Amino acid sequence: MPAIVDRGMNATLLVMEATRRGLDVAALNIANQHNDDYINRELQISSIVAGSQNMGPGKLRVERFFDQHLDRNIRTQLSKVESASVREKYLQSISDLVAQKDNPSTPSKANETFFNSLRALSANVTEQALKNSVVEEGRNVSRVINNIADGLYRIRYEADQEIQETIQTANLLVQDLFHINQNLKVSANSAGDVDQLTNRDLTLKKLSKLLDFETRFDQNGGSILTLRGGLSLLDVDVYSEISYDSQDTVAAFKDGANINPIMVTEYSVSGKKLSTHELVTGGINASEIKTDLQFGRLAGLLEARDHYGQGEIDIMNNLAVVVSDAVNAIHNKGSGRPPAESLTGSRPTTYSSLTAWQGNFKVAVTDVNGIALAATTTEATCAGY
Repeated sequence: MPAIVDRGMNATLLVMEATRRGLDVAALNIANQHNDDYINRELQISSIVAGSQNMGPGKLRVERFFDQHLDRNIRTQLSKVESASVREKYLQSISDLVAQKDNPSTPSKANETFFNSLRALSANVTEQALKNSVVEEGRNVSRVINNIADGLYRIRYEADQEIQETIQTANLLVQDLFHINQNLKVSANSAGDVDQLTNRDLTLKKLSKLLDFETRFDQNGGSILTLRGGLSLLDVDVYSEISYDSQDTVAAFKDGANINPIMVTEYSVSGKKLSTHELVTGGINASEIKTDLQFGRLAGLLEARDHYGQGEIDIMNNLAVVVSDAVNAIHNKGSGRPPAESLTGSRPTTYSSLTAWQGNFKVAVTDVNGIALAATTTEATCAGY
């Protein structure tokens, strides 16, 4: 009789423990219903059977509601959203720098004023005040171009610095996943698995915002990560570290300095270096820099650094050539302001040309090839020479 009572009491206690654990799990699920990083859990109860009798609950185990396919799709979307967000951020920075319509210092406003001055001068080519205005507006365009170019170089530099910061953060997350792999291997099928697997999934989501990779899991739930393009990022007993040396100053981009490659180095569980490969090639021009990465913050930053800013800089350079040619054309039709301290060129004239000269000047007669046949220097005030 006492044995039967003991078994009955034990079964009652087990039921009470199962109920308590079930309430704990339910409370945890409810408390995290608005937490996107939380994975719902349920209590799994196995019965103790003696002969044909069910003696009540036996082993209690908390299981997670986890869909690998759904979780993989979530990580892919996180990676795509993050790269799009980075691209939008840097495009907006360039837009704010270049295209503020109400700012008189933008290229469009400066160009409009400059070419309006040119049109006014073309209607009255002898008006000195208009010539002075054109030259001054040309200088203003030059200042605006320099300011915009400096800003674009700075944007490229900021993207480059953020690339290095992103890589450092990614390396820390890979290290966390490597330690989780080791813990899962040691505590396989133990009660601690739930927390370890939850930490694994949260860390993978964080990493997916930074890098573009594929995920598999071993029999213990350990992560096996492969970067787009085929380079290994993490295995059960092997982890990789990404390395990059960013530019030290904005001037490096102005001077066209070589951009360093981004490397991936594999290490064993003991820390022994196994191999090193290029993830992103180096180079000076955007056409020289290649990568298979498409999504994640790193991919967005690479595109912002190597394509967005450089394209706008090329536009500024072309604009500078147009303005320079226009100002030079004015100078070629008259004297410069301020005047040149030395003779820097020549201008052909015909016997019927009327030019008002004053001071020292040289007159030369040339052949059809422009070679001087005779020349003389004189000092005079001439009208219609």
